[in-house]
Amino acid sequence: EFDVKKFADMVEDTGAGYVIFTIGHAESYCPAPIKSWEKVHPGQTTQRDLIAEIADALNKKGVELICYINGPLGFNLDVKKETLTDNEQQSFVNNFQDILKEMGSRYKNQIAGYWFDSWYQIFEKFPEVPFEKFNKATKIGNQNRIICLNSWIYPSVTPWQDYWAGEVGSPIDIPVNG
Repeated sequence: EFDVKKFADMVEDTGAGYVIFTIGHAESYCPAPIKSWEKVHPGQTTQRDLIAEIADALNKKGVELICYINGPLGFNLDVKKETLTDNEQQSFVNNFQDILKEMGSRYKNQIAGYWFDSWYQIFEKFPEVPFEKFNKATKIGNQNRIICLNSWIYPSVTPWQDYWAGEVGSPIDIPVNG
């Protein structure tokens, strides 16, 4: 029942240039029929493609869509485990490649960027995560797509991102360059 037109009109009224729309935060639901997501999270996708509807409505108003995805949850990495097996690490890599390939191929320029959350948790459990491979997967369908890998209040885990998430524990000085 999500009213996409009303939402896009409201966003336009704010003067925003971007909308960060959450896909799977505390629960791994995806508001679109993404088969690779459904494979990892059975029963947690929709027949309605709300991502495409929102992107189209916003793009008509000159507003870009950025999709928020919780990294460990979306790509199924159990960061609560003490250690991860090689198979669990490879499964995570396979999941992000499959999901990002499908989303990138499906949405192309409809998605201007991604905001990936909880990468400090991924990095703590999987310090050899192939960041370059991940970055390349995020660009499928749109080489200009921007991404960030949120490290919460910790230092950045990798330079393989286009912008800083900006989540901090206390006020900071605005960056001079970047």
